[in-house]
Amino acid sequence: MIDSRFKNITTKQFQILSDINLVWDFLVGKLHCLMKACPVQPLVRDKQFFIGRYIDFLRQKSYPKIGDYEKLGERLIKTLFQATPAIVHCH
Repeated sequence: MIDSRFKNITTKQFQILSDINLVWDFLVGKLHCLMKACPVQPLVRDKQFFIGRYIDFLRQKSYPKIGDYEKLGERLIKTLFQATPAIVHCH
């Protein structure tokens, strides 16, 4: 069964999405190869770095809906670390 998000997609749109995925896979593979040759150890960051610092800032400001942001942070981190277990590039 076709995912409902794609039921109205045209053949041309599907080909574009397939091409984008191929390019993405190529670029990610190239990044992984470059990172293997990197002379320094990449930084390892965890949930506290990505989410905890923001939640701590909200606590300092006595933000009333911190619980909502904590739940959202849990979902985000779970999704992020399941989707990309190796390298995450942040600006």
